[in-house]
Amino acid sequence: MISFRALTGSSLVALLGAAALALLPSTAMAGTYGTLAAFQANVHADTLLEPFNGADAIMLPPIAVSGNGYAYTMSTTGAQQVFRFAAFGVGAQFSGDQGRIAFTGRPVSAIAGTFHVITPGLVGTTGQLDLLTNTGESFSVAIPAAGAFFGITTTVPFTSVTFTVNNGGATYESVDDLIVGVSGTAAEASDQCADAVSISPITTVQYPFTTVGATAEAISGVCDGATDTGPDVWFRFIAPVHGMVTFSTCGCTFDSILRVFPSCPVGGSGAGQIACNDDFCNNSAGINRASQVSFRAVAGEDYLIRISGYNGVSGSGNLTFSIVPDCRADFNHNGGREVQDIFDFLASWFGGC
Repeated sequence: MISFRALTGSSLVALLGAAALALLPSTAMAGTYGTLAAFQANVHADTLLEPFNGADAIMLPPIAVSGNGYAYTMSTTGAQQVFRFAAFGVGAQFSGDQGRIAFTGRPVSAIAGTFHVITPGLVGTTGQLDLLTNTGESFSVAIPAAGAFFGITTTVPFTSVTFTVNNGGATYESVDDLIVGVSGTAAEASDQCADAVSISPITTVQYPFTTVGATAEAISGVCDGATDTGPDVWFRFIAPVHGMVTFSTCGCTFDSILRVFPSCPVGGSGAGQIACNDDFCNNSAGINRASQVSFRAVAGEDYLIRISGYNGVSGSGNLTFSIVPDCRADFNHNGGREVQDIFDFLASWFGGC
């Protein structure tokens, strides 16, 4: 029997704030899948990352794998040593350790594989396997002796996941045929502005993106004096309410640039740009590299969000969203409460429907 538990309430409050959270009727749902077909039906971008084709071995150092913009390291939470066997894939070297997959490339919101529970004599056995993402979403599945395919999609992109078997004995966990990707409920950025996917901030507040492998759509003008020549990707944002909107790439893997347009630039012209930013967020070295923009949005209007890189660089990250809705008394939505709001309300009232 498969069950799951998603812990997303605190992250929503932290990102949106109590006022904006009141606008949310529901949150995106996590999911679990027992077959490859069911998993792929709920994932709109995935790739098979198979680092397990080498010779059988024990006491291996962490295994690094990359492909299709994804990059991760397979290790454990204990001695950082793993085993590799053709029949079981890769797993923790010692019982009691947790297998750990840490992602350093493209963000992940879907992961699947064939999981096994193994005895010290290298025989498949039964047990409960638990997966936990670093964003707090946990999943459990009962594994039969022959192993089982198990896939998950999450409500928030994550950068690491641990998996452990809870048998209470000297058993080990492993995974084979690992597949990672983007959940079907999480929009992924488009390479071209005209193909930009519409994002719905009512249900999701983080969107994974990568400019790795994207083309560079030349847009005239500069942003904060920066050379904006890197590969770019696009989101189409539809404002749910009137208010002050903030988008951020803080935590991304490269020197990003954010620009906002009311529509797709024509002929590469940057005219009409609403907002832009080059350096806003500090990286681990305390240097500004990621970007953040804020602008007033009108409910129901479209806004094109462009993510690119300074001086031709590319990378991956999560585009995060927050909004501070206008005060309900701001009847004319000019950003403040004033006497004119009363006259505008009365004019609307007496004007009829």
